Amino acid sequence: MRTAIKETTVYKFEELSEKAQETALSLLLPEDIDWAECAIEDAKNIGLIFTKWDIERRTFKSSFIDSALETAHAIEKEQGESCETFKTTKKFLQERDSIIEAWPKDENGEFENVYDLDEKLDTLETEYRLELSGDYFLMLQKQYEYRCSKEYILELIEINGYEFTENGKIY
Repeated sequence: MRTAIKETTVYKFEELSEKAQETALSLLLPEDIDWAECAIEDAKNIGLIFTKWDIERRTFKSSFIDSALETAHAIEKEQGESCETFKTTKKFLQERDSIIEAWPKDENGEFENVYDLDEKLDTLETEYRLELSGDYFLMLQKQYEYRCSKEYILELIEINGYEFTENGKIY
């Protein structure tokens, strides 16, 4: 039996050539959805689920797990007032309350034209879902842009103590 030892010289990022640094940076760009799990899980916890999203094409598809109203109440309970989702929710609830309060009632206090009321509230809920999804999508987009930034990748290299081969590949 024969034993062979192979030596490899490793470099810190700042010791690499400019071309090797570019290679190292490109190898550390986010490739999968793991980086977005936190925001997507947060959306799911308040009752909004993304069935499709693509940051680069700026497209998304979403739906409420239960209802718009349950999602709104979850956001009121779980998220801070400075959050865009909270502001969007407050606007939705105010508009919903205004529609209900202003809707004509008959002599028994019952809503007139219930079908029209339901249709108006459905439209409002659809608009709310789209605005709320847009808020989350913006968060995801900002997070993605940050994770693709040189600043973030350099932090990642430093925190993890990465070392590289001469051509910029992680050792």
